[in-house]
Amino acid sequence: MKLSSKMAREIRESAESVRELADRYRVSQAAIRDVLYGRRWPRAGGPIRKPSKNGVKWEPTPEQVEEICSALSVRGSWADGAKVAGVSVPTLKAFARRSDSGADLFSVVEDARKA
Repeated sequence: MKLSSKMAREIRESAESVRELADRYRVSQAAIRDVLYGRRWPRAGGPIRKPSKNGVKWEPTPEQVEEICSALSVRGSWADGAKVAGVSVPTLKAFARRSDSGADLFSVVEDARKA
């Protein structure tokens, strides 16, 4: 689908994630980021975001952490946890390294791999 100026403005004003917007408008996530950061449709209106130097810090809810732990406990596969969370494996591991509740994820993976 080709984006219009009106769609670009809606994308910029939306609180949805890049993935959700890409699915909704049937375009790539890169196309959504181009709109959000003003590389495409710069005059469409709406707030233009600035990309973070360190990327977006994904933070799951406590309920999501439980779901992720449950998925990880089956095979000890980071890919299973990432799929449940709707993020990439590197994003999930980055969360696990920087977060207090992330330590739980590492122990779940270790326990599942020992079983």
